[in-house]
Amino acid sequence: YGGVRVLINVGWDESLLLPSGEEEGESKNALQNLPSPSEVDVILITDSTLSSLGGLPLYLSSAASIPRIYGTFPTVKMGQMTLYDHHASLSLDGKDPGYTLSSVDELFSPSRFTTLRYSQTLTLFSSSSPDKAEAINVTPHRAGRVVGASYFV
Repeated sequence: YGGVRVLINVGWDESLLLPSGEEEGESKNALQNLPSPSEVDVILITDSTLSSLGGLPLYLSSAASIPRIYGTFPTVKMGQMTLYDHHASLSLDGKDPGYTLSSVDELFSPSRFTTLRYSQTLTLFSSSSPDKAEAINVTPHRAGRVVGASYFV
């Protein structure tokens, strides 16, 4: 859109395989269907569920450069707790979630994840346009799906 490369949600589905064990190749393939983080200008997260942000730690774990991530304040705070809970649940079952709690903290730090208010218009620029000529405006609106959920216009 307007030369800006936007990725909306990096979700996780419980039916996907974990990044460890004998089925490792299939899990990696699910994330390999996404563009490389270096090919993305911005990631928009619509809510705090695993289906919207559960794949973020694995997707960004080996990225040299991480695109800016945006979501509403409740999405950021509850999303971090969702990933903590997912990590604990898998760990208690003896499975390796493929990420650490410190990587979750780093992912949700203000230097990586920017919070937006509902109806706050944000101008996104293409990283490939040095003169900032390529841009789009996005605005989160209440979605009502879960607390903090949004859709972007």
